[in-house]
Amino acid sequence: MSLANEPFPESPAQMSLKHCMPSLPDLLSNRFIPIQDAVLSALSPQDLARLSGVCRDLHSVVQGARNWDSWLQTWFSNPKDFRSLQGKLNAIITGNPLIDFIARTQHFINSDPTLNVIIPGPDRKAMMRYLISDGYEAPCEKAPSGCDDFAFDECIRLVHPTRTVNGANKASILVVRAEPYHSPIHLPLDKSCGTTIQQNYATWNKVYSLFPSSTFIDKEGYLMVELSERVGPTLYQLSKGGYKAKDIHWFEKNYKAPGMTSEMLTRSRRIGDQHTLVIRLSTADVSKPAVPDGALESTTFYLFKEVRNGISFYDVNCNIKICHPVLRYVYELLYDETDNEYNKSIRHLQVRLDNLARMELYKIPVEQRPAGYQSLVLNRNVSCTEWHFNKPDSWTYYDDDVIEYLAKIWRDREQKELEMKELEATQKGAKKRLLHR
Repeated sequence: MSLANEPFPESPAQMSLKHCMPSLPDLLSNRFIPIQDAVLSALSPQDLARLSGVCRDLHSVVQGARNWDSWLQTWFSNPKDFRSLQGKLNAIITGNPLIDFIARTQHFINSDPTLNVIIPGPDRKAMMRYLISDGYEAPCEKAPSGCDDFAFDECIRLVHPTRTVNGANKASILVVRAEPYHSPIHLPLDKSCGTTIQQNYATWNKVYSLFPSSTFIDKEGYLMVELSERVGPTLYQLSKGGYKAKDIHWFEKNYKAPGMTSEMLTRSRRIGDQHTLVIRLSTADVSKPAVPDGALESTTFYLFKEVRNGISFYDVNCNIKICHPVLRYVYELLYDETDNEYNKSIRHLQVRLDNLARMELYKIPVEQRPAGYQSLVLNRNVSCTEWHFNKPDSWTYYDDDVIEYLAKIWRDREQKELEMKELEATQKGAKKRLLHR
């Protein structure tokens, strides 16, 4: 028998060396910082989008290929101080300039260097004070209703008198108050961004791009608001920047076409999932806030086709709001009529939280109990809007448990979807074999 094509057996030394060789995820991890920086700095946004979709390990180690602090100097004299305050106030950044950061371009910054800072209402004054101390001019009046890409009217624009881009357009910040009793992510995700191209967010430590494949590989996006005059300037700027905007995807989900498919757009999503491009930012000298990443990354949603005045666009299903007296943060979740098990898990969570809230009430000493205590105890539906009293030091919050619970039921949902797809593929294969007999 000829051994010409047979591989030689590996020696113990070769086997040991092979076992020790780092994998690509290893090389891109924090264990090899110089290698990571060298590799990632050479990657284009298209490369980053593809890399993050290769496997879960690679998705989790994609790091910032640009210096976020240097980029933020267009707007802030001390980006680290701003990021520390941003994290403390649970604020998120949105706006067209984020497209430039990810794509390593200057188009949107050059045309309109405006960042949107979305922040819970009670903390907006703290952000305004910081910006004014950084040289921004205090506004004489509120920005008009419907300002820029935001339909919600609680937004104020601050302009820096001397900080400009190319000596022309002045840097500006649009401070937007998040909707009451909602997470800051709800406003741009559900109501305000004109297209999927603009679904990019920055927290104190991460940049998220929800549709990186269609945006940075295919260079196209889809309407997420009803077509109107208000959307026109947005579509113009996207076109000038080299991005093609469509109303909805042209093909049905079963149409076998390359690139982004209709099904990819309308599948159930979770912020930070394997379909999200996540760029982790250096947090050196940035104060770590109490707000966990999971408060934002628990957000789930899906897009669905809507038609108004004969024109199609994608609306967002993110209709369940978990806002509760025993939670510090608000959680935004999708509602899926086709998944009773998932919906049942959400209802179960709400019942558990109601029970925990009543337990916290009973913990309060009699002499310290708030006005209306008895009605709060007896009311079957616990509402964060009705529990307006100073919580005692003994009050316990359960965000860590809720974040873990939501992650678990989402993993179960993903596993169920995977098993159903595998079963469907098996059945199709069996049907084909029967037809060819």
